[in-house]
Amino acid sequence: MRLRRRFFATLVVAITATIAACVGYVHLSTTEQLAVVPNQATFQFGDVEVGTTSGSQTIVISPASGSGDSVDHITSVTFACSDFSVTLPGSGSGSGSGSGFPIEVSRTCAEGSGSGTAAGKPRHDGTTGIDDSTQGAGCQSFIVRTASFPATFKPTASGAQNCQVFFNGTFGTLGVTLTGTGKAAPFVISTSPSNLDFGDVRINNTSRIVSVIVKNEGSMPLNITSVALDSGAVFDVDGSTGNHTLAVGAGEKLDVTCAPTQVGVVSTVMRINSNATGGQVAIPLRCNGIDSDLVAFPGSPIDLDTRVGAPIEVEVAVTNTGTGSATINSVAVVDTTDVVLINAPAPGLVLVPLTGNFKVKLRYAAGTPQSKINNGKLRILHDTTQQQELVISTEALEAEIGANPDGVNFGPVCAGTTVQQDVAVFSTKPGGFAVNSFSSPDAPFSVSGTPGAVAGNHADERVFTASVMPIMEGPASSIVTVGTDIPGKPSRDFVLEVIGLPAGISGSPALGLDFGSPALAVNTLARSAKLTNCSGDDLMVTGQRIEGEAAADFLFVGASDQQPLERSIAPTASVELLVIMTPQLSGERIASLVIEHSQGETSIPLQGVGIGELPLPEDPQGPETYYQCSSGGRGSGMVGFAVLALLVRRRRRR
Repeated sequence: MRLRRRFFATLVVAITATIAACVGYVHLSTTEQLAVVPNQATFQFGDVEVGTTSGSQTIVISPASGSGDSVDHITSVTFACSDFSVTLPGSGSGSGSGSGFPIEVSRTCAEGSGSGTAAGKPRHDGTTGIDDSTQGAGCQSFIVRTASFPATFKPTASGAQNCQVFFNGTFGTLGVTLTGTGKAAPFVISTSPSNLDFGDVRINNTSRIVSVIVKNEGSMPLNITSVALDSGAVFDVDGSTGNHTLAVGAGEKLDVTCAPTQVGVVSTVMRINSNATGGQVAIPLRCNGIDSDLVAFPGSPIDLDTRVGAPIEVEVAVTNTGTGSATINSVAVVDTTDVVLINAPAPGLVLVPLTGNFKVKLRYAAGTPQSKINNGKLRILHDTTQQQELVISTEALEAEIGANPDGVNFGPVCAGTTVQQDVAVFSTKPGGFAVNSFSSPDAPFSVSGTPGAVAGNHADERVFTASVMPIMEGPASSIVTVGTDIPGKPSRDFVLEVIGLPAGISGSPALGLDFGSPALAVNTLARSAKLTNCSGDDLMVTGQRIEGEAAADFLFVGASDQQPLERSIAPTASVELLVIMTPQLSGERIASLVIEHSQGETSIPLQGVGIGELPLPEDPQGPETYYQCSSGGRGSGMVGFAVLALLVRRRRRR
């Protein structure tokens, strides 16, 4: 019996020491130190030429400064920016949580470096310490483990760009910003179209003019030394063909014609020489000389340019301009299934000299985007052996409504105060569209804007202004509809939202922050609340605290602008506050964030439901990480107390 008593006494002492080592001095403080920090909040890659990769910069995640042990793990890295690349361990570049995860980020006391009788343990208030009766001088040397992530920038277009990279792990979520500016290459030339096919042209006549657009797409003036044809007997180029300079972003036209002198196909190449990267641009030219009295309008090529989902019809008139009659054998569209001939003349139709004619309609309807191409031919057979072909050119551009921002949430606004927000409407696709209307939202919202055309590829914008002036307390919402002429999807709705606030000082949301049902000892993502000054005087914020039965389950992170909370808030202005939850016990957990200010205090309810069980500590000497002690460690302590109570009950039964 005496041996049993000694055994239980020894066990009780061991468990009590374990709990004390983990929990230390329990302080229900609402402000804890950051677990990990980046070496920089923003990484600037500067100007990088489009299509080239910048030098690498390394994002280093380290344990935050402190005096105690800290062990955390990065479980994933997420971002969605195609022009930026972050190298992840074990999974290459891009977002993810590959085989290289989790990654440890830690600061641990080097073995034998402490000068006291016991090493310091992380306390719940973020400091390091042990029981006063055994405390030594603390750790003298730490082993620090960091995580490195090389990042690069390879712009695909010119202009400023930025990217938010989020590191997720036991510490919650940490954000880092990557910025860079795409810079156009110094000497870049573009030409359109890439080839010219004049189709059939009656001999000893000049074709219609077809223009080649030459543009300087580089960042430096472009020197064009010459424009020349391999053979110039049939083709002619009108424009700047000698040595000249194109300014940055400037363009020019080269008007090309074909005048065949005999029946048959003739071809050549137009060569544009410049100091552009890649050197010479070669554009093939083709023309088919025919001896016919039939003339078509419009002539070759027949342009059928439209938008996806918007069928286009073009009428072609064919006239016999000769002195003899012409008999039409057949008219058909060949070499394509995209263009339909709506009405063909009956075989055997006779066209009288000089004025005889017939008309046909061509229809083109595209269900998918299509760049400018030669897409089939209109073939006319007449007088048994004669044939004419007119080239058909098609293009189908897609149009889509884009907006910035996509809807307007005005957030909390003091009653009687007017707030405005501009919304830019643009096309995210190559095709443009016309903005025809803006609907009127319900009170207390209003919208003003001017309809007009919008070019493709976000070349320009149409802006409307959304305004709100709440007249009563509580939430309100409405919808403004932007009407366009886009086929199949002509309109888009934008949601307008506001929370009207009464006079005085208000915290929002009025019902507080609900963190859902996180697992025990796991940090949630930050939720945001706002403190709004609807009084007539400046408001001085002096501090904050979290109180209530489950105060230890919530942590005030700080203001969203990363400035000190203590500040002056002007009338009608707000400050955004960030809070996270780390449930220590299962079930409903309720507390309040109390903001202290010059007009008293404002309370914002906090709630969540802890689920699951606390993990058992793997190390009997105490937890490895700051968060295990401050979040999960408290649960481990509760498990220890439960074991101790069970031993005491069993002893009493005996």
